[in-house]
Amino acid sequence: MSQQANVSKKSKIVPFIISTYPLVMVGALIAVGVHFVNYTASWSTGNVTEIEYPIVINASQTFTFHLSIAEIPPYTGSCFFEENNTFCDLRKFSKPTLNRWEIVRVKLWFEKNETIDIWFTSYNTKGNVIQNVTFQEAPRTYMVRGPYELSQPETYTFEMKNNYNTQSIHFLLHIYIDEWIFEKPYFYYGILELIIAIIYPLLFLTKIFKIF
Repeated sequence: MSQQANVSKKSKIVPFIISTYPLVMVGALIAVGVHFVNYTASWSTGNVTEIEYPIVINASQTFTFHLSIAEIPPYTGSCFFEENNTFCDLRKFSKPTLNRWEIVRVKLWFEKNETIDIWFTSYNTKGNVIQNVTFQEAPRTYMVRGPYELSQPETYTFEMKNNYNTQSIHFLLHIYIDEWIFEKPYFYYGILELIIAIIYPLLFLTKIFKIF
C-alpha cells in the first residue's frame, strides 16, 4: 500500500510541477523585466561651473536675481553678469529619450561676515513659488539653497528682501552648476523580458487548448 501511495503522490507531483512551471517562469520574467526597466544610473559629466557674485541689499529693499540656464552662442562654457541677471552658457541639452536624459543641478551658497535677516523667495519659469523662507543667520556661516534641478533650458528668479529697517546687508553669493546624465542601460532588455512574459503563457495556452 505504501508503495502505491508513493507512486500516486509522484504521479500527482509531476503534473503539478509541469503546470506551475510556466507561471513561475512568467513571474520571474516580469520581476526581471520591471527591474531592468526601472534601473537608472546617473553620473556627473564633470562639466561644472562655479561663480561668485557680491550682493548688497539696502535697508527694507528687495534684490531680484535671475539665473538663466541656456545655450547662448557663441559657446563659452561660462557665466557672466548683466545688471541683476546671470547668464550661464552651458552645452545644449541633448534630446531626451526613454532611457537617457540630462539635468542641470544648481546650488546656491550665501557667505557672509555679518548677521543677516532676509526673506528669500525663489520662482521657476512659470512664476510658481518654489521656496519662501526667512533667514536669520549669524556671521561667518553658510546658507545653502538647492539643488534646483533643470531638465531643459530655464530661468530661476530669486528675491531677497532685507528685513532690517535701518541696516544694509552684504554677502557673497556662490553659484555651483553641475551637469548630470541619467540613463537606464537595461531599459530595452526589460521591455523584451516583459514582452516574452506576455507571449510565453499565450503559447502555452494555445498548446493546451489547441487554439490554433
